[in-house]
Amino acid sequence: MNSSIAAAIAPLEGLTVGEVLRRSARLHPGNVFFKGDGLRASFADFDAAVDRLATALLQLGIGRGDHVALWLPNSYEWALVFCASARIGAVVVPINTRYTAPEAAYILRQSDARLLVLTRRLWGKDYAQLLEGVLSELGSASMLRHVAWVKGEGAAGLDFASLAARP
Repeated sequence: MNSSIAAAIAPLEGLTVGEVLRRSARLHPGNVFFKGDGLRASFADFDAAVDRLATALLQLGIGRGDHVALWLPNSYEWALVFCASARIGAVVVPINTRYTAPEAAYILRQSDARLLVLTRRLWGKDYAQLLEGVLSELGSASMLRHVAWVKGEGAAGLDFASLAARP
């Protein structure tokens, strides 16, 4: 490993993802953490958003060791759920956005995910319709307790923006 890279990584050894984010927000609060999708967030803003979502997840009963499934493209919301889950000790289960309902149901069943965060539409696919197939495949024995929609107007379940904005 390059010695300059090793020197940069050394102070981070032993820290969790949440701790690295918190440290970065403290050291570089105004620096840009995320830029894309018409959104720009500083380290401090993102860290505060992670805290709000982590608190909301705990209020939903999601905690250390629980599995949170993400059926999302790479996005601000994906990063936010990943970091909030890490902060409370939950495990993120990514689901490929190209998966069919049976494939997604298999991942959810095998992972015992308690929360699924997904988008309403992507690449012409209606994920509300796909979710109907997923829930049918899962049946009542599923551990899935909550579904949160990113930009899911009209879809049954939690609105991710409202969930992420809870105080």
